[in-house]
Amino acid sequence: MQYKKIISINGPVIEARGEGDFAMHDMVYVGSNKMIGEVIKLSKDIATIQVYEETSGLRIGQVVEGTEAPLSIMLRTRNDRKCI
Repeated sequence: MQYKKIISINGPVIEARGEGDFAMHDMVYVGSNKMIGEVIKLSKDIATIQVYEETSGLRIGQVVEGTEAPLSIMLRTRNDRKCI
């Protein structure tokens, strides 16, 4: 896993800096509650991340953990429990 620390919080968008090697569209876990986010911009050692949950409890310095995998979801039909 790769790690960075939060340096900026602006609503659902945060910035994180560190040695972790994040990639565009990677899914990340943000803060101690491991909120789900996605890398939307990279600039040197700073990643801009869209957090898909309420960010009011986040604080500067909390850890962002990279999953090294793109954000994904499993879809199912109403009549079938097989993955699409």
